[in-house]
Amino acid sequence: MSLMETSSSAIWKRRVSVVQVIYSELIADQDFSKLDLSDQRDNWTDFENKIFDNYLDNKQRYISVIESYLNADWSLERLNTLCASILLEAISEFHVLKTPIKVLITESVKTAKNYCDENEYRIVNRVLEDFLKNEAVNT
Repeated sequence: MSLMETSSSAIWKRRVSVVQVIYSELIADQDFSKLDLSDQRDNWTDFENKIFDNYLDNKQRYISVIESYLNADWSLERLNTLCASILLEAISEFHVLKTPIKVLITESVKTAKNYCDENEYRIVNRVLEDFLKNEAVNT
């Protein structure tokens, strides 16, 4: 395994750790900004902290963004919660770290293929492609 593959894998695992905490927050339906996450966050780098803090600050806005790219009769609640968490992590990362579009789509689809139901990666792919293409045009 090359150094680049190892580095890429480590960053992917960091993304997954943020997805897991977002997932927990969505499942618990709690306001994590009022909870003590210091134990979880002690192991995080600036990478994870920036993404998660941005998510907390913009959760409702990002949910609205995702819903605007779903079919008209769908809402975030209709998505698998893990897929929603992947999308929320990717959108938060895009806004705070300006991660390249192709990287976000590739990494998010990889996460969905590993953790979501068989074809749900397609929803992640489509929503992110549409969102990120629109963002690229508007920036």
